[in-house]
Amino acid sequence: MRGNTSDLTILDGEKHGLLAIVQALDTNPQRFLARLGSRWHLRSIGYKRWPACFWFHSPLKALEILIAKHGIDADDVSEVVLEVGSHILWDGGVQKKRGGFLNKQPRNLVSLTLSLAHSVAMLLMKVPPQEWLNEEFAQTSAVQALRERVRFTESKTKWFYPDVFDDADFTHVLNAGVNVITGKGTFREEIDWFWDDSHHPKGRIYDCQIEAKFRSWVVADDADRIVSLVNDLERLDDVSGLFDALYTAIGNVR
Repeated sequence: MRGNTSDLTILDGEKHGLLAIVQALDTNPQRFLARLGSRWHLRSIGYKRWPACFWFHSPLKALEILIAKHGIDADDVSEVVLEVGSHILWDGGVQKKRGGFLNKQPRNLVSLTLSLAHSVAMLLMKVPPQEWLNEEFAQTSAVQALRERVRFTESKTKWFYPDVFDDADFTHVLNAGVNVITGKGTFREEIDWFWDDSHHPKGRIYDCQIEAKFRSWVVADDADRIVSLVNDLERLDDVSGLFDALYTAIGNVR
């Protein structure tokens, strides 16, 4: 929990927190580990800063940088031009009939989540992420007008987003450019990676980093014992010792 800068209920909410969803609050090791590897598929899960399609996060990050650099206010914006991948411009599949990712007038929670123009408007208006999908607010004249000032063009760099279920390691290529035209001038930002992308070498979390973070929370002797047990996990006949070590560490937490 320490270090989490978002809504804490994402992790420990009574009904819908991640810990509850994966049954990590279950103290029975046999029940907790039953069918491990077949019941869940947690590989390639990423942390999304905004309640929007993951493909939007690179142009949104570029826009966030611009807003911070130049103090851009939504009322001063006359046009926003986004350079994005063909994944977004293709506008195909199930979403095509509803306007897809390019939809500037979304009407419900799903279309709000999948509307890049809406996400841009929310970021420019500095709306807290938990309010982005408020259907009533989304239909106000100010929000609708700002969405209409968003335009799309294709990124010069071809996007690469392979099958997330592939066993091979890979790096996303989700480059994006943003041009914001305001009364103070035109501002531009390009981005080739962002922290939310757990597959990029600059943002990827490695085992050594996870261990260092874990050790920063736990008493040294407890940490040594747990790390040793985890490293030998495949050779253990019983995981009860690991559970005991974890609960001991929780009792001694700094």
